[in-house]
Amino acid sequence: AIAQRERSIRTNGNLVIGSQEMTRSSLKTEFVSFYLDDETYENLHAQRLDNDIYVLDNSPFYTYDVSNRDEVIAKLVNGRLIFQSVSRRGGHSTYRVKLLKGKSHEDFLEKFSELEKLGCTYEGTGGNERRLYAIDLPPKVNVADVYSILESEEEAGNWEFEEAHFFKGYDA
Repeated sequence: AIAQRERSIRTNGNLVIGSQEMTRSSLKTEFVSFYLDDETYENLHAQRLDNDIYVLDNSPFYTYDVSNRDEVIAKLVNGRLIFQSVSRRGGHSTYRVKLLKGKSHEDFLEKFSELEKLGCTYEGTGGNERRLYAIDLPPKVNVADVYSILESEEEAGNWEFEEAHFFKGYDA
């Protein structure tokens, strides 16, 4: 028998599963582990939608090819939820910024204000001397505009950046 699951639909940032609307806060947060190599993994926050399907609820700092709000398949292995594959894209893209030595969080915030105006959000790592930030680009953000700002600030010597995942669109 083939198992079917009802598609989840998002309305106003909430999930509608079947006929039941759920806010992010009403879903239990779990961790899905993404292996970076044989021994190292990154845990991403996620909420279970159905059986082995989870929706990611933060941006990755080290993992490539997934973004916030992607639906992923994860299997329980030795007590840990292990990423298997992407089930459905959430429409977000992820870029990462690493501050250059001598640059502060305040320097980042000053430069990030341009990205924030475009609709981006970020998560950041703590107090090492080269802070790392995961930049989330929701579906309606113009990626070319964001890329231009990231590139300009890299050329100005404020940070290094990389593309962790670029959402190409549902028709790509």
